[in-house]
Amino acid sequence: MRMEEVVAADMPGKRVLTVIHRSTLDRALQAAPPDAAAWAARAQAEKRMYVVPKGSNDDWYFLYAAFVARGDGLLVTNDQLRDHVWAMLRPKHVLKWRERHIARYSIPMSPPAAR
Repeated sequence: MRMEEVVAADMPGKRVLTVIHRSTLDRALQAAPPDAAAWAARAQAEKRMYVVPKGSNDDWYFLYAAFVARGDGLLVTNDQLRDHVWAMLRPKHVLKWRERHIARYSIPMSPPAAR
């Protein structure tokens, strides 16, 4: 199930912006089914996906999007943002923001057991 489908089911009316680094997308598309490239191109055209250019740090892009969205946004990432927290003048505020605005996820590596 794609992240967009999860959000649509759990939070109707919310929009999803996927921020992905160019090299990560390129690697994923190499292993993906043929229709994945068309889906990615469509998502970019519809402004549902932003591809971070090579040489840029994707963290700054998703942080910017989360801050602009304010209370209407939810950042879904497993990135701990450690390098950004300690680079800030007031890390306590960033730690509090991180606790309140970031959702973590996991992807099971094996299918669930049959019931």
